[in-house]
Parts: sequence; C-alpha cells; structure tokens
Amino acid sequence: MNNQLVVCDICHHELGIVDLDTLSAPMLPEMFKSIDEKHGIAPPFQQWMEWDQFVCRQCKFRPFHKENEITIMNDRYITSVINIDKLQIEHKMRQGNQEEINKIFGEEIVEKQTPVSKFQEDIINMLKEKRESLYNKVVMKEFICGCGKVYQNKQSLVRHRKACNE
Repeated sequence: MNNQLVVCDICHHELGIVDLDTLSAPMLPEMFKSIDEKHGIAPPFQQWMEWDQFVCRQCKFRPFHKENEITIMNDRYITSVINIDKLQIEHKMRQGNQEEINKIFGEEIVEKQTPVSKFQEDIINMLKEKRESLYNKVVMKEFICGCGKVYQNKQSLVRHRKACNE
C-alpha cells in the first residue's frame, strides 16, 4: 500500500489519505480515507459526490482543479502534484515488469540485507566506542607555577608570574 496525504490545491488543508496504487480517474469518494479513523474523523467526501462536487472543509472551494490531478504532501510538508493518468501507466509498467521478472526467475525477488561479518561488527563496535570516548573525554590542561599554584588557563599563570617572586 502506498498511502499518501491528500491536500487542497488552494489552501493546502489536509483532506484525507489516498492509496496511490488504487487511485484512478475519475476520482470517487471511496478512494479517499479519513485522516484519523480511530478518533472518529469522517472521510473527506460524502459517498454520493462526484469529483467536481468535492469541497474542501477549510476554504469551501473545490480541492482539485483538474479531474486527473491531485496534490499530495509528504512527511516533510512538501507538496507535489500527481497526474493520475501517468500514475496508472506507471502501475501497469511496474506490473508488466514484475510479471516478466517472475517468468524469468520463477519467483518474486526480495532484496535481503547483506549479512555483516564478525570483522565488520568488531570494526563498527570499535568506532562506536572511540566516538563515545572522545565525547566523554574532557581535555583539562593545568598550568602550574613554581610556587605551587594551579591555573586552568595560561593567561592567568602569566599574570600570576608577574606578581609572584619565585
């Protein structure tokens, strides 16, 4: 499932969630799900509506200007306009390519994470420990006068030596 947050073209108010895999033109109200069904928020559009009757709850205008384009927002609040016709073509190409791959290899290919060797784990752990020790290590230089007084910075020691007799 490829769920995306759909927003209004005008005010960018969050309308609902749509599954891009099942989205097709003409847009139907059943394609749009509630933003938060657990807390009782209703779906964005009534079941009897057609796409040109859809209304944004915030600005009270039609949320989609074109019949085959919607505006979605990702998790970083960046909006992008998606053409539904192109999306359907991409789905068909993906399905066709997957079928060809299945014919050639006989099963669906699943990418697996490469196993990490013991040597690599040791190197990763060593680097983590080194990084932690560098963060925890506090560099304290002490500057000591001949009379026995200890100073944290060199300038204080120089000033003290001018007044010190030793």
